[in-house]
Amino acid sequence: MKFLLLTPLIFLLSSPIKAEANNSKHEECLQAADYEGCMDFQSGSNQSTVTNSEKDCTIEVCYPDEVTQLTDNLGMKIIKGWKFTENPVERTSSYWDPRIYEINSGGETGRFFHQRKVRRYFLKGTSGTSGYFSSSGSGSINCNQSLYGNISCTTTSPSSTYIPGTSGRPDRVEQIRQDVIYDCKDETAARFINNKIDRFKGLDGKKKKWHKWDNLPYWTLFNLGVSPKGREILKNTICTNTYKNKSAITASDLDIYYRDKGIKKRGSSNKKNVGNINCDSPVWKKKPICN
Repeated sequence: MKFLLLTPLIFLLSSPIKAEANNSKHEECLQAADYEGCMDFQSGSNQSTVTNSEKDCTIEVCYPDEVTQLTDNLGMKIIKGWKFTENPVERTSSYWDPRIYEINSGGETGRFFHQRKVRRYFLKGTSGTSGYFSSSGSGSINCNQSLYGNISCTTTSPSSTYIPGTSGRPDRVEQIRQDVIYDCKDETAARFINNKIDRFKGLDGKKKKWHKWDNLPYWTLFNLGVSPKGREILKNTICTNTYKNKSAITASDLDIYYRDKGIKKRGSSNKKNVGNINCDSPVWKKKPICN
């Protein structure tokens, strides 16, 4: 009953307030060229509410400013400032650093650049095993009879070895770094993984360390947003524009591997690494493998 009595009172008290607000809007819009538009604006009727929908990083790659989640499907923190995508079904996530780093190769600069990638994946644990005894050989019984007819026997047991059990391995998340190195002089690229340049397959199906840019698989160019055929785009993005803007170049942490000894490439345009080997000669064919 009290609520029913209070409702008209609240309405009566709010009406003068609303009327006063409307009068204020009316007075402000009298001098406006578009009176109705002004009143609509004052009332907020023409203000659209923009709702930023969260981008699904399992369907497409999210750029740093599009990533709204704090952790990936593996429960690990998102790497800030990196491109990101994940696959909850396969329990994996991938990150690409958009920055370009310059490698000092034996004192040579302006030729080798690289970009960093991190891949995380889930490894299911294993259960442990119990220890046990393992027998080898066979037992034997030797009996002797004395002069008085007494018989005595000796038993030999098979040898036994104890095999200890193994401890189980819990579920865990592994993280691996997979960088791409670009050679602006030879227009080739390589994959740096497990602290070394590793062989991988190009579009032609051949597995080697260095591939020409137009033979690179999609994942090596993915971070740059260019197609495998985007040779000129790659050259401009990595080699020309990056080196022109030297102040923005960051020294590579791969310098610890290559600053002193340099990046060695057989079949390179760098003649000191080639010697007198003609890698295009049919005589050599696969021996040596120049790349």
